[in-house]
This record gives sequence, C-alpha cells and structure tokens, in this order.
Amino acid sequence: MSIHETALLVAYHNGRWGVRKQEKQESRKIEANKNAEHGVFSVSKSLMAGSAMKTINAAHSKAKATHVLLTSPWDRNGTGIIACKAYAEYARLMQECKHSFNAAVQAFCHDDLEELILAEQVRQGDSFNRDDYPDADDIFSRFSFEVDVNELPRAKDIRVDVSNAERKAIASNIERRNNERIETAVKSIFKRIADVTEKMHKSLSEYKKKDSDGKGSGFQDSLVSNVLEVANILPDLNITNDKRITELHKQLTDELCGNAAIMLKSKDDLRNDTARKAKKIFDKVSQYM
Repeated sequence: MSIHETALLVAYHNGRWGVRKQEKQESRKIEANKNAEHGVFSVSKSLMAGSAMKTINAAHSKAKATHVLLTSPWDRNGTGIIACKAYAEYARLMQECKHSFNAAVQAFCHDDLEELILAEQVRQGDSFNRDDYPDADDIFSRFSFEVDVNELPRAKDIRVDVSNAERKAIASNIERRNNERIETAVKSIFKRIADVTEKMHKSLSEYKKKDSDGKGSGFQDSLVSNVLEVANILPDLNITNDKRITELHKQLTDELCGNAAIMLKSKDDLRNDTARKAKKIFDKVSQYM
C-alpha cells in the first residue's frame, strides 16, 4: 500500500481582526520633526488592550498546538502530514478547538464589544476615534477557523496540456519533492524523541534535592508526561511504517514512562537508571536525524 493511500495533508488556517491601526499623519509628523525621509517612521495605534481577545487567542493557540502535535511538517506554510488512521481523532480535536474559537469570537463581537470600546476611550485618551471601529458584524466576519484536507500530490496524475517531456519533468519534480518532504517528516519524528529524551537525561542527571536554604536542581512532573505524550502519538505519526519508530515507541513506553516523577525524585537508583536509559535512546535516535 502506497503512502498516498495511508496519509493525508492537513492545514490549519486562522483569521483574526487586526487590532492595530496605522497612523499615517502621526508618522509624517515624526518624520518632519526628525528631518527624516518619507517612510522612515511607521506609527500604529492599538485599538484594543492586550487582554481583550485573550480567550480568542488562547483558542487559536490551542488549535495550532494540536495541529503541530498530531502532524509532521510537510511545507513551510504549516501544512502537516498525518496518517489516515489518525485523521478522525485529529478532526475531532480540531472541531473542539473550532467550537471554542467560534464561541470566544461570538462573545467578543456580540456580547463584550461595546463595553470594550468604551474602555478604550479611557485607555487611548485623546487619540480615541470611534470611527476606527467597524460594526460588530463586520468585525465578526474577519475571524475564521478552517482546516483543509488534501491527498498527497501524485506524480502520475499530471493532466496539463504540455509535451510528454515536460509532463515527465513535472512528474519527476513532484516525486522528488514528495520524497524529500516525507524524509523531512520522518526526521521531525526522531527530533521530537531526541528532544524529550535529552531533556529527561539532563534533568534526571542534574537532579539535586533542595536543601534547607532552598538550593537544588529539580524537575517538573511534566518531565515524564511529556515523554509519554510523544510516545503515545508515535504510532499515528509513523506514516511510513518505519520499524525504527515502532521500536522507539516501545522503548519510550517501557523504559521511561513506567514511573511517576515523584518516584524518580525519591529513589536515586531508579532515577539514575532511567537517566541512563534516556541517554541510550537519545544516542540511538540521534543517528537517525
């Protein structure tokens, strides 16, 4: 079975109302005062306090983090590649994020907007201008949350009206780029494993219980849960059924995730043994990157 039948491309797109307004007149004033050429200064005004869209921004951040966690990078535009078997869960989680985002946008535009604008009269002082603000429906229309799903490009599906030689060249280019991107995606999986195992080894090796003066070198409980998170998604990220990733999944689960952080802090032998195993896995996976 080819990767075209086992993997999909997914992209997350988000649009938000821009809360900064360019102040051209103020920019020109500064340039005149500084005897500077046109275009040297660009002054902008914040139309909303940073906290005004906190809930919206949090929903966007969660969606972006979910997308990045569950996919491997495909291109520089944020498109990710995901195994078909993992798409249903990806779609479910992204739909939850979309619901949270849309609810936050609804509250901002149709519940809180007028009160927030009134607060801006105080914050902006004499620079406040009510005309800077579109109506609620206009602002609402500037927010968007979309997930695009596509198949991987197929070299054999070139149907443009070109010569056979040009068609072959295009197909060859598509195949080459696909292979390069798949290789990059697989390496990004190894990079995730390397990051968490290196951190675990370093944190466990440097651990020192705090003394009476509060001096020491500890680690958070998330040290273990972060490794477990990576371990749990490896089967879904393994778009090429790479045996190395399958083996690493088992190693992470069996050797690094069996003991809670509190156990690693209290038992020196267990902590040192786990640190050694983390280093061994890190050294192994580093050879694949």
